[in-house]
Amino acid sequence: MARLIAAPFPATSGIGRLPTQFMLTLADPDLHHLGIAAIAARRGFPRPADFSRVFRRETGVPPRDFRFASHVRPDVG
Repeated sequence: MARLIAAPFPATSGIGRLPTQFMLTLADPDLHHLGIAAIAARRGFPRPADFSRVFRRETGVPPRDFRFASHVRPDVG
């Protein structure tokens, strides 16, 4: 997880934002109703595929998998 937080997105995305912004948006339960395409558009990517490609290249996982893993809660008890 440390690599996910520390690695910046490259300038090739045309945005140069930190991945934490994208990860926080994907993990936010209040925004779970938004699809990946809507999140990509909000973050300035013209196509969802561009967002997914950059996210996967920089974090090692696709945004959909990251989102699912961020909402899985371990069993307590």
